[in-house]
Amino acid sequence: MPVSPIEIKGIHNIAAKDPVNQVAHGATEDKTVSDGFSFMTIFKDQPLPPVPRCSYHMIDHEKSRCYLLARFKLQNGDQRYLLEIDTSDNRKTMSTRIMGFKAGVEAGKCIDRILRETVKGSLRWPGTMAKYCEPLHSVHHPKESSPGANHARVFDWKQRIRAALG
Repeated sequence: MPVSPIEIKGIHNIAAKDPVNQVAHGATEDKTVSDGFSFMTIFKDQPLPPVPRCSYHMIDHEKSRCYLLARFKLQNGDQRYLLEIDTSDNRKTMSTRIMGFKAGVEAGKCIDRILRETVKGSLRWPGTMAKYCEPLHSVHHPKESSPGANHARVFDWKQRIRAALG
């Protein structure tokens, strides 16, 4: 199922309990969330990096494919990252990834490598993620269904994200 604006808003609500349009582009601030972790940073609508001879960084000829990255600080001091890629064009389906990084791994460089390898791999999460990420979780998106049933499935998806973060 493609990532919809409701799902992206759901991620923001899990992170900050603020509407998506109130989260500033590239903002950094600590916010405590009732689930026992602090929301630290969110980058929204960042375009995927271009990779030579690959077109999956674009949705069409004019529109870049974007990703959402959120960073969380847990009560024990550990950090988790949530990574979501826009699949609204239905070219591929991808699960939400929630990960931490192994000791000694520089998160920024690793995230850039993951994004480039994802584009190069035709919108598939790279197998090399397990080499750098621990823990590493996939949270599958809810299947499309009738509007009433879809709300419950989106709620369950948000719960799975919360569980993987903690």
